[in-house]
Amino acid sequence: MEVELETLQKQIESLTTTQPADLGKSQGDMASLQLQYESLDADLGKSKSELDDLQKRYDELDGKSDRINNKNEKELQDVRVQLGKVTKESESNKKDSKRSKDQLLDVKGHASGNPV
Repeated sequence: MEVELETLQKQIESLTTTQPADLGKSQGDMASLQLQYESLDADLGKSKSELDDLQKRYDELDGKSDRINNKNEKELQDVRVQLGKVTKESESNKKDSKRSKDQLLDVKGHASGNPV
């Protein structure tokens, strides 16, 4: 029993002498981890802020792009309408020219005495 008591006493002394050193090391590790956490948290906050800024800039550019596209679409539609009008006018002019040519040939034929 005396041997067991001595063994227990040595274990207690061992724990009390090493525990403060281990505790100090653990507290140092914990402080180091806390600093790392705070640094990462600050980096995360900065990254979120940068992401928000980028998202805002993207939204601005996207809106600007949409406005430009809408303007271009309207201009294209206007050009198509004008092209349609010009095409109709050209077809009408072709018909008028053909009619005038036919009338001129008819008049020339009658003038020469040879009906066409």
